[in-house]
Amino acid sequence: MSDKLKSVVSGFMDNRNYNWEQVRENTKDLKLILELNIQREVSDDEMNSLIDEMENEDLTSKENVISLSSNYDNGLKVDNYKYSAWTLYEKLLESRGWSKQSIDNIRSSAEDILCKLRRDNKDAGKGLVVGEIQSGKTANMAALIAQAADNGFNYFIILSGVIDALRKQTGQRMRQDLASNGESNLHWKVVDNPSLKNKDLLVETLDFREKSHDRFITVCLKNYKRLENLYNWLSANKSQQKKMKVLLIDDEADQASINTKDIDSDERTQINQRILDIVNDRDFGAMNYIAYTATPFANVLNEAGEGTLYPKDFIELLTPSENYIGAMQIFGTSVPENSPGLPIINEIPERDARSLKNISKQHFDLAPGSLQDAINWFLLAVAAMRSYGYQKPISMMIHTSFKVADHAQMAKIVEGYLLDLKENYESRLADLAEFYAKIQEELPLRRFLAVMDNYTRKDEVKDYPAWNDIERELREMFALPNDDFLTSIKSDEKGIFHYGNGIQVQYKNLCK
Repeated sequence: MSDKLKSVVSGFMDNRNYNWEQVRENTKDLKLILELNIQREVSDDEMNSLIDEMENEDLTSKENVISLSSNYDNGLKVDNYKYSAWTLYEKLLESRGWSKQSIDNIRSSAEDILCKLRRDNKDAGKGLVVGEIQSGKTANMAALIAQAADNGFNYFIILSGVIDALRKQTGQRMRQDLASNGESNLHWKVVDNPSLKNKDLLVETLDFREKSHDRFITVCLKNYKRLENLYNWLSANKSQQKKMKVLLIDDEADQASINTKDIDSDERTQINQRILDIVNDRDFGAMNYIAYTATPFANVLNEAGEGTLYPKDFIELLTPSENYIGAMQIFGTSVPENSPGLPIINEIPERDARSLKNISKQHFDLAPGSLQDAINWFLLAVAAMRSYGYQKPISMMIHTSFKVADHAQMAKIVEGYLLDLKENYESRLADLAEFYAKIQEELPLRRFLAVMDNYTRKDEVKDYPAWNDIERELREMFALPNDDFLTSIKSDEKGIFHYGNGIQVQYKNLCK
């Protein structure tokens, strides 16, 4: 069925707040509206088939929402007005190539959370959203913010890690995604680092009136002083505070937010206490704390009770999209015939593993064979993607220790290997070509497509580029002067990252 017909039916339902049973009871009115919109006659069979198909799609998307919750329902609905924040965000996802099923899943999961938000100051809403690593948690956050903003929530706080450059980038990206190039009927504004010391940023100047179209976003580091400044600023004017309908999203909520002190004592970790100061303050017009994580054990098992961040209202499990590549796709299942997994796991020899333990103390400065293979694999993958015109930054993470000193030594080892490879590139060329051929043999395109049976963009998956194309990209990279070949990532005062043409080895800001 055409998207236009479905759009007319959706509008018909939303305008009248109908469910599917009520739609079937009013098919005469629906048929008239359909014919007026598409300028042709619609048969009863066509209309009934359309309703059946849309109802099945709706049921499927709702079945993909797995939720443990109380029976609380605030009655809020998704706003489908063409300039609503949600509708424009939905269009943004479509423009980025998201499948209809994935967008429907995001809509349904966000709506399921939306209807559980507290709309008054009698109690703070507290929930937990669990999603697999890199499975679309950020998209769900943005969808929830959009849907909540359409329903009158006006202040959105995102607790985001401990790296300031990433914090700034998150705020700007979220605002851009929600503002939709100015088409939105809402005005999105980033409130950066609010503090009572900043006389140019007064809470009294912000418009929180019920009919206001202004919506505010603050991305705050999980730093006790930043959180303290934020709370003091938010609560400085009680009249303004009462008008604030707040949605506080804790990204990677198992990091820093957990109270790691003895839960039987009155003592709490500073960051946990500062978050609780905000969440448990009943002077806000409404307050909701939603934790997002891929590893929820500490959030659920640490402590419970009214004075904690325990998700008393709901726990939501996000469904990954059909195109998601995660643990099951990589490792397979216990029954390989059902899901064999992708052959991309390489075990590190015990000898190599031992050599990388406490490398800062051993002063070990040579890359072991398995690390060389991993770096070579990454460089070949980058060359392949660049040969097909992919221009965005591509990352490889090396994580062998939690110690900053070990990361610093690892950076030296990687840089040393890359410079040696650059200097001796011609003599290594044959080995790289042989390695590339081995990769193609181990994971041919047909194997990938067989494992990713539900992948919705199979026609867009390209086979491996010819070796000549790979060699051309590698030669271009290795021809760069050393100062351009190896650099570090720079960020400006807005948190925007700036990349060079070569390889950026970064470790300092990722270990703090």
